[in-house]
Amino acid sequence: MNTYPSYPPIVVGSSRTLRNPTHRSSSDGGYTITRKKWTKPKSSYSLNYPALNAEQFKILRDFFVENQGQAFKFRYPLEDETKICVFSMDDLKADDNMQNHCAVKVEIVEI
Repeated sequence: MNTYPSYPPIVVGSSRTLRNPTHRSSSDGGYTITRKKWTKPKSSYSLNYPALNAEQFKILRDFFVENQGQAFKFRYPLEDETKICVFSMDDLKADDNMQNHCAVKVEIVEI
């Protein structure tokens, strides 16, 4: 299993969300029954790269092409555990901004 690249580094503007959905059903007695959908919460990440040069973009692009639809290891810099994730997007969009740089946002989810 491949590991998400640690270079280029994830920068300010990235975010993470912890998801822990529940199933809810109403009973005839007027109360609601709830139970967890998953055995443990799962994370999702929105990774922001506002100014990648051509070499840095190639690293992300090559990883995206090679691992789209497959699980990979990912460690968010502010968390102390490695998680198994997949891309939650089908397109890798690069917005060209300043000289030879582009902005990229990568969306991944824990499985």
